[in-house]
Amino acid sequence: MKKLARSIDRLVSRDDVWITKERVLEFLQTGKWKEESFVYFLENHAKQNPNAQAIVDEDGTVLTYRELDEKTTQFALALLEMGIQSGDRIAIQLPNTSHFLISLLGAAKANVLPVLCHMPYTEYDLEYIFELMPELLVRLKF
Repeated sequence: MKKLARSIDRLVSRDDVWITKERVLEFLQTGKWKEESFVYFLENHAKQNPNAQAIVDEDGTVLTYRELDEKTTQFALALLEMGIQSGDRIAIQLPNTSHFLISLLGAAKANVLPVLCHMPYTEYDLEYIFELMPELLVRLKF
């Protein structure tokens, strides 16, 4: 419970968060929010149904839940090995494929905040975003 309390305090203290601590606690108490994250559900599902299909890409490539869990863990570890730290931001510009989900879930496993960049954004658009967010440490592009 102390970990959750610290997470809530960290969340509501951010400049870019509008929700109050009281509202977060209300959502938790009424069951609208759960303590478990989607990472928890991925890892749990990978243990219970490792060979079930998780993702089927447009080209027919299939990833099982075990493979998705492993690849997202590898991605998270790679971010940490690069020196990315919890709370840092990375930009992701990928199409709607398994690579996008791997990077998104991997970032979550590393407690890294993804900044999602729409695929049609041009280099000019991206440079504008990057100027607004100089703290972006990694830019992933397809």
